[in-house]
Amino acid sequence: MNSLRRNTISGFDTRAIIAVAAAAGIAAGFAGCRPTGQTIPDVLLTAAFAAFVTWASASAPYWALGIAAAIASVFAVNQPVLVVVGLVAMALALFLGVNRGSLPALRALSAGLTVQVVLRLSWNPMFLGSALVAIAVLGLLVGMGVSRRYGYVRRRTLIGAAAVGAFILLAFLGLGLGGGLASSSANDGYRDLLAGLKWVRSGDPTTAASSLRKASAELRDASDEWTAPWTQPARLVPVLAQNANALGNVMQSAAGSADAAAKALDLVDLQQLHVVGGVIDIDALALLSKPLGDLAQSVGNLAKALDTTNSPWLLDPVQSRIASANKLAGNVTREAQTTQTAAKVGPAMLGLDAPRRYFIAFTSPAEVRGQTGLMGNWAEVTITKGALKLTEHGRTAELINGLTKLGNATLQAPDDFFARYGPYGAGHKGGTVEPKFWSNITMSPDMPSVGSAMAQLYQQATGRSVDGVVIVDPAGLAAMLEVTGPVVVEEANVTLTSADVQKYLLLDQYNTPEGARADVLEAVTLATVDRILHSSLPGPQVLAADMGAAATEGHISMWASRPNEQRLMQLTGMDASLPTLDGLDGLAIVNDNASGNKIDTFLDRSVTYKPVFDENTGRTDASLTITLTNKAPATGYPDYVIGNLLALPPGTNRTLLSVYTPLSFTDATVDDAPLGLSAGEEHGWHVFSTYVTLAPGQQQIVHVTLRGVLKPGAYQLMYRPQPLAQVEDLFVEATSPDGTTVAGFAGNLRRRSVLSGSGLTPWR
Repeated sequence: MNSLRRNTISGFDTRAIIAVAAAAGIAAGFAGCRPTGQTIPDVLLTAAFAAFVTWASASAPYWALGIAAAIASVFAVNQPVLVVVGLVAMALALFLGVNRGSLPALRALSAGLTVQVVLRLSWNPMFLGSALVAIAVLGLLVGMGVSRRYGYVRRRTLIGAAAVGAFILLAFLGLGLGGGLASSSANDGYRDLLAGLKWVRSGDPTTAASSLRKASAELRDASDEWTAPWTQPARLVPVLAQNANALGNVMQSAAGSADAAAKALDLVDLQQLHVVGGVIDIDALALLSKPLGDLAQSVGNLAKALDTTNSPWLLDPVQSRIASANKLAGNVTREAQTTQTAAKVGPAMLGLDAPRRYFIAFTSPAEVRGQTGLMGNWAEVTITKGALKLTEHGRTAELINGLTKLGNATLQAPDDFFARYGPYGAGHKGGTVEPKFWSNITMSPDMPSVGSAMAQLYQQATGRSVDGVVIVDPAGLAAMLEVTGPVVVEEANVTLTSADVQKYLLLDQYNTPEGARADVLEAVTLATVDRILHSSLPGPQVLAADMGAAATEGHISMWASRPNEQRLMQLTGMDASLPTLDGLDGLAIVNDNASGNKIDTFLDRSVTYKPVFDENTGRTDASLTITLTNKAPATGYPDYVIGNLLALPPGTNRTLLSVYTPLSFTDATVDDAPLGLSAGEEHGWHVFSTYVTLAPGQQQIVHVTLRGVLKPGAYQLMYRPQPLAQVEDLFVEATSPDGTTVAGFAGNLRRRSVLSGSGLTPWR
């Protein structure tokens, strides 16, 4: 061996090198590397590769061994055990440099230890981060080691590399042939699968079943071509293997799930769920429970298969298709689970075993509250074996009078509820509730808290218990009229449609003298309820299309007293609860009218939120700007609209502004002047509040700085919008400490959502 290849290898050395390489290969098999995504091939390939690198490095120079070990140790800095192993490998390399002897087995041992480190790295600031480090380190060892071997060894190594290359080419060609033969059936199956899922969502089970059955057959044909013998070599080649296995698995799973969903849909007749003359066929609803459960399970299996199959190794077209189908399957799964839950608990909620009684509160954001607005009218609906009947109705004043006569009304609620709403009439734990708390009972942005309080006080005011509470505002009434058609209100000599009922309730009704207005408002709500109770309504999918937005945006919300029935409210998005944060960032801005008028129809609000989030520590510094503009006139409306109870000039809007956040506030200003905020808690959120007074036409800018520690990782913001008469403008720009934008939004956000770097996800 010449001077460039001075470390000689004897027969004894060869046996020692093989032993070290074998040990390195066995140890590498436990590293958890997934080059193909298949357990046995992954272990064998990883072990063989580690053994080869260790063998080749037996002739590598000490400096190459030292550099490789040093690089591995640096990138393993957060893994102490691996750092120690890397330092041992580096020490061996330094010993070889000082000793100046061949010692090939010791060189192999140094390389073998380095191999163990790089195969276990978890350094992933980007996709393939650890893999790129491993390629650089192991490439250095192999290149320097093989270059110092005898010519015949280098030639054999090159021949082996060529054979591996030929195998990869063969695998690529085989997979290409399989893909070409399967493409037509796969594309047809994919299109029919999406079409079938869309037909499920639109409420046509017959067409959906036909489309899904066709998709199943097409996907099975494609799967057969994709798993033909000539495609099998690709399952041993990294990257090719992930794509081959992913598409094969997803086609097989999709075919089976589509067929199972089609069989379930054959037994589903959603036409049975129509409301005819105010009566729901409870028996038909109960019969749907099992097939809907089967549908939910089969589509859920499809979503699970798509989710587990997706991988960052997949090519972009494959990722895109799987992601698209997965999102749709996830939506359909949730809707099927919702419908199944409705079929399970619906009969009891509709009075199958005993009559059910529900309290309906009609509110208006013209006098805004955290839960839409002030309650003006109410109704009580009783359901007996699916037959709906209006049993009581009235004005809020009647409920106040009922509590006044009782004299000692009480509430059961969490401590934070009394701490926050005690000053507004809720009293204290174990104490007496003020009867006029009915006017403030909707202040909380958490519907379960409001619903529970309403149910308790209604029972005490009337002697009648209720099984649930529904809150409807003018936008909710508009959604109802979209389904039922117009209502005629004889008292006001008007016919209201879904297009004009909001404007009438928020503005036009105030042209009626105050004494008569109460009667008109009651007539509107009663006419709407009567139309709903005595109309024939379409099936659930049509209802969801017409009323779903109003429900998920908080214009129609419901609380049920029984936990399993409340779960249905959560699945439908009608629960209107204050979300649980679980370490995420969160924001909810709430206005509560503090001037005793109907002026909030003229209130404009915009919110700008700019958090700086460190994904490694969770440290967050945020800037929040809330711009309030009072567009109310000083004249032209009655005093009960633009006047107030505070002796302020007409047109003045005084509002209680509250900021809900998991962070703590450090500073606050209004129009650059220092501003004090009162602090509280509600359902795990910090709440900071202050009163803001706006003259007619005035704009005020409230700026709040926030600071705290959130859960490390990718940034996510839970946003809970308030249903206002005027939809707010929202601007969010979340950045990392170096100024990189990690999430953003600009526009109108009408429903509870999670904002992240991948966009908006509705929260239910």
